Amino acid sequence: MLESISLVPILAPAALALAALISYLNPGLRPTWALRATRFASLLAGLVAIASAVILSKSATSLVSPLFGIGGIGFSFRLDPLSALMLFLVTSLGIFVIQFSRNYLDGDSRQGVFLGDLSLTLVGVTLLVLSGNLFHLVFAWIGTSLALHRLLLFYRHRTGAVLAARKKFMFARTGDVCLIVAAILLARHFHTTDIGSIISAAKIMDPANIPTGVLASSLFICLAAFLKSAQFPSHGWLPEVMETPTPVSALLHAGIINGGTFLVVRLSDIVFLSDPARMLLLVVGGFTALFASAIMITQSGIKTSLAFSSVAHMGFMLFQCGLGAFPLAIIHLVAHSYYKAHAFLASGSAVEAAKAVASAGKAPAPKAGDILVSFGIALAVYGTVSVLVGVPMGTIPSTLILGAIFVMGMTHLFVHGATGGVSFQNVVRTSLFAGATSLSFCLLEMAAEHVLAPTIPVVTAPSSAVMVLSFISVAAFAAVTVLQLMAPHKMGNRAWRTAYVHIKNGFYVNAWVNRFIGSNRVQMGLPVKDSV
Repeated sequence: MLESISLVPILAPAALALAALISYLNPGLRPTWALRATRFASLLAGLVAIASAVILSKSATSLVSPLFGIGGIGFSFRLDPLSALMLFLVTSLGIFVIQFSRNYLDGDSRQGVFLGDLSLTLVGVTLLVLSGNLFHLVFAWIGTSLALHRLLLFYRHRTGAVLAARKKFMFARTGDVCLIVAAILLARHFHTTDIGSIISAAKIMDPANIPTGVLASSLFICLAAFLKSAQFPSHGWLPEVMETPTPVSALLHAGIINGGTFLVVRLSDIVFLSDPARMLLLVVGGFTALFASAIMITQSGIKTSLAFSSVAHMGFMLFQCGLGAFPLAIIHLVAHSYYKAHAFLASGSAVEAAKAVASAGKAPAPKAGDILVSFGIALAVYGTVSVLVGVPMGTIPSTLILGAIFVMGMTHLFVHGATGGVSFQNVVRTSLFAGATSLSFCLLEMAAEHVLAPTIPVVTAPSSAVMVLSFISVAAFAAVTVLQLMAPHKMGNRAWRTAYVHIKNGFYVNAWVNRFIGSNRVQMGLPVKDSV
């Protein structure tokens, strides 16, 4: 009976796979059967996700299906709080994106092909989040990337799309190799490919006596995550995929690049055994978040700005993982996915809103004193809410560090809240909104810790090196906060204008990457062999 119940989640990728097949058989203009099949499959997958969560809530343990294969090589499906939450996220986003695509691609002669590629990509993502063994995980990881590649090249005549897809393909294949190596090392050491067995064995390992193979696997897992999530210096392709249809951008930014964070959290018991891996997450994730945040404010295109925002968010999620704040990383992932899907699907409306703001005129530049006062009020509001809710600010370093960064974000709120002039009404209104935001943040953090407790490791005291890196990161986030507040008002200064040009071009890192991998040939119109 238990084995039968564990197979329920399989219905989600199965329905989407059937819809993809029907779409490929009905590829033309306004394909009736493809439109019906993809809508029905996406809704069914959503219902399966809800049913899976209900089934899991009534089970005392995680549910794992039998292995469909031999010798540890095959497919097995794991349903636990993490996979149930991710399955609901992916299927709900699939419903929105497929529905949007019905109108967006209406009149396109290859609409059926697009719907087939979209459904196939969703099959890959659902298989990924439900993976129960290493072979299944690697297969779904690679399959999702290859299906996405077809979507990125939907308009093959667009040079920009070809360039972005080529770069993405090269980085993705490198990430695939890293994950394959990590999987081999883990299978050799633990003598199993079952992820649940590997996690259980990792939980009881002595942190002071970790085998070299396990330490190496943790580093390869991090590298695979960086390449999947467009981390520095492999970030350049993500802002360049704007040539693809908008539904692809929404699915990519809201779902697929989250695979890096999911991988690290899924194998967090392995990653947390290695201080070098944690430091790598802090350095690369934190630097990428700061780097992309600075570039984001200089972009004039709404979609390009959203793309750099995605890079920054991915970096911050991995930074959170480095701190051991895995529940917060997952909550961040979910919130960012819904927000970014809406932002891309409504990007046309966002352009009109931006024009309206621009026509209203710029707000006066904040003074240093205004920023300090705003930071103090934000700190007081967040500190008060944290104490009332019972968040252990002083006992868990990650909570203290992330709380400080959260306060910096709220500083923006208070600075902009005082745009029309500092008044008692403005302060009260902004403080109430900040209090509600802080309360939501604290409650979501506590809820995530409760729900995900069976699937994440117990946070251990970080090493002194990790703590030093963490506090350096806090100082860097403070500097970027000041930059974001002051930079838009300093364009009359020659030094600021010069810096603006360099920042807008990402300090030319992407140009050097293009030269290194030969992508300049595409930009010059020279022939390039297709990557698939």
